[in-house]
Amino acid sequence: MDNFSENDFMSHLNTQMRKIEEGEIVSGKVYSIRDDLIIVDFGYMKDGIINKQDALYDLELNLKDQFKPGDEIQCMIMKLNDGEGNVILSKKEADSIKLWENLEKYKNSKRIMDIEVKEVVKGGLVTYLDGYRAFIPQSQLGEKRDLNSYVGKTISVNVLEFNKEDKKIILSRKEREINEREKRVKNAVSYFFTSHKPGDIFEGIVIKLLPFGALVEIEKDVVGLVHISEISEKNIPKVSDVLSVYDKVKVKILSLDEDSKKISLTIKGAEETPKEDFKHLVDNNGISQNLGDIFKDKFKNFKFDKE
Repeated sequence: MDNFSENDFMSHLNTQMRKIEEGEIVSGKVYSIRDDLIIVDFGYMKDGIINKQDALYDLELNLKDQFKPGDEIQCMIMKLNDGEGNVILSKKEADSIKLWENLEKYKNSKRIMDIEVKEVVKGGLVTYLDGYRAFIPQSQLGEKRDLNSYVGKTISVNVLEFNKEDKKIILSRKEREINEREKRVKNAVSYFFTSHKPGDIFEGIVIKLLPFGALVEIEKDVVGLVHISEISEKNIPKVSDVLSVYDKVKVKILSLDEDSKKISLTIKGAEETPKEDFKHLVDNNGISQNLGDIFKDKFKNFKFDKE
């Protein structure tokens, strides 16, 4: 108290004597923790009390495991006097106000937040935000996966919609998944362009048919276009006359457009034996033969002169 001036004392006294009201949000520090309540110093002439049910959403938890002396917390004043001269506070009520304010901000800014999935229900997943149930519809999960595989996992979501009056919160992972996929595809395609060239041959999978061609995935997240004119040596009226989704096809790179990152493919000529592969050759009758067998036949009657 040696350095506590008269002005400091009067300021402290005014703070202690200030008028407080029920419903007001105050900040304080945890002073002491008991099994069933927390005592909080919030700068008033009396300390505040938070009962366990007003501090925890899960009453199975232990207060002493969740809080420690010196923790700074925000609380709402519930009663100025509980009949015994105590100021009753609630952390959960203050959290609730902050939650709805944050949901508004998160929705408007499309900000991402991380949540832990608690359970699977019909049509989606459930988590809890400051004690409020939040639902993630299966249609908003993006990639199709077993719902049970999400339980206990932390995933990134954004706020799709909420209603404070109905205590309704809907979350979505779909936009996050789209962003993650776009980033993954961009990285995969950039690497592909640095490691491949026109003429390279791949076995790909047809993933979509278009009126003018087919999209073929040639590596994970790397897709090229086979124009209808590059599907067959013959003129075909419709792509579906020759190809179906999920067909496996051999394709060859025609061109790589560095600026647009577009990959043009052809099926015509992709079945040709690469120059570096001499394992099999084709004889005049079109019959595939092993290289060793060809040389064996060519030289079976050849006799070397003896010295």
